[in-house]
Amino acid sequence: MAESTHETRPPDAPRPADVPRPVDVARPATTGADVAGPASEASETREAAHRSTADAVRAEYLAATGRGQTREERIAERGEPSAADESPEVVAAMARLAQEGHGPGRHHDPTNRDLFARLGTAARNADGSVRLDQNGFVESQNKIDPMSGTTVDAVTGLNHRCGPIATRIDSAADYVKAEAYMREQLADSGLLLGSRPIREVLGPEAEDRMTGLYLDPADPTQPVHVDFTDGTIFARYDIDEGGGTGLLTLFAEPAPFNPRDRGA
Repeated sequence: MAESTHETRPPDAPRPADVPRPVDVARPATTGADVAGPASEASETREAAHRSTADAVRAEYLAATGRGQTREERIAERGEPSAADESPEVVAAMARLAQEGHGPGRHHDPTNRDLFARLGTAARNADGSVRLDQNGFVESQNKIDPMSGTTVDAVTGLNHRCGPIATRIDSAADYVKAEAYMREQLADSGLLLGSRPIREVLGPEAEDRMTGLYLDPADPTQPVHVDFTDGTIFARYDIDEGGGTGLLTLFAEPAPFNPRDRGA
């Protein structure tokens, strides 16, 4: 599992800051005079200005949630964002989920570098060899919480904990859709935590829109990418003081495997 499901949040735990929400850019009105001639050129100029402003707004949002990445760097890691990813509805939903728990802050916002830092540094045996757990993964320490940028957990205030795999749901729209699906499924069952196949939640192609890293046992200074074929979406909710249900965390998990079986 990418992260311990036994993690709990104290009532006074700090909340992550709001994700900046793109503002709506008013589209310039057109009239019959814009159809031809100089007026048409003026209309094209206004349209170009509108597109430029809209692109700047989107870039500001992506920079705010991308840990200082440029738009090009973020696209290189996640692919071109869809219109749904950048829609006001999805941005607002992600901001709400970030207030409810640490799901987006650890399983959507982080860059590849953040995921790698979250895995920590390899622990060593007395002879200097890399220490492995019973499943073949590198045991590690000094794990960096992407929400605090340090080894201090932004939620608990203790040392940050993370399993041997750090994962990210690349698409904001996928994250929101997955959360809505899991909330409904768990509400029907009366449970506060559970998992469902990625294919069931988001469709078969969504497995390619997940990112996961683990430390290479042969060289733990290097990350290895995870294959999410037959992976799952895990969600855990908690009950707030008002009796409402809030998302504690939601993340993607690969199907169980041993790194030795993958030639690592």
